[in-house]
Amino acid sequence: MPARPIAAGLILLAVSIAAYLAVAYFKSSPRPIETADRHAGSIIIPFADYTACRHLTFDNTTGSIKDEGPGVCADSSPGAAERLNQVSQSFRR
Repeated sequence: MPARPIAAGLILLAVSIAAYLAVAYFKSSPRPIETADRHAGSIIIPFADYTACRHLTFDNTTGSIKDEGPGVCADSSPGAAERLNQVSQSFRR
């Protein structure tokens, strides 16, 4: 009689492991960031009178620079100032 509970336990263990592996295998992975967004950066150069800025886009993959023309001098990436401040603070510790 003691063999029956052991066999049931082993079957339950095998089914649990199979279910875990199935869920891990079929779980969808997060979508990668678009390649164009990961390999490009902005360069903003103010004019001498600071009334406007020249906007350039740099492609890290090809090394090419594309002129986007003049525009407002605001930084287009949100949180850039906070990130730079955090990096600066990390060197002071």
